[in-house]
Amino acid sequence: MTVAPLAAAMQIRPALSEDAPRLARLAAHAGTRWSEADFAGSLGGTARGWVVEAAPAAPLPADPLLAAALRPALAAAILVQPAPDDWEVLDLAVAPACRRQGLAKWLLAQAGAAARAGGAQRLLLEVREGNARARAVYVAAGFAQIARRPGYYAAGADRPIEDAIVMAQLL
Repeated sequence: MTVAPLAAAMQIRPALSEDAPRLARLAAHAGTRWSEADFAGSLGGTARGWVVEAAPAAPLPADPLLAAALRPALAAAILVQPAPDDWEVLDLAVAPACRRQGLAKWLLAQAGAAARAGGAQRLLLEVREGNARARAVYVAAGFAQIARRPGYYAAGADRPIEDAIVMAQLL
């Protein structure tokens, strides 16, 4: 997969429980509502994730908490829940300054490859009906709408109640 110049200077690696604080900050900047506890609980369970960040300039210390504190800011991240036939994308976030660089497609390809290797038939996700930019990324990555969940997303101070569009990518 070809990625833009910014992505060429980045590395993708598995997400760790120690990444939970940085994942929560990225999610907040990207407009999703996952908390640090949500990420820590998911990564401490059966969920899998990957992060995109600048490659560290020097080797990181062996201590995982110190290493997490010294890592650069996250550019993007994906969290998925494996299941026998379908893997579900729980969260996908790209830092606002890093958008339109191919990072979301890169992470979706990573998750899809892992799901395929794990025996899954599909990668599933849901997206707000009004999030046209994300929906376009998903369609470009090979996802198609398979269902709608009326009124799934609650109203917030800055957004109305919205339907969820359920999308799937065949693996």
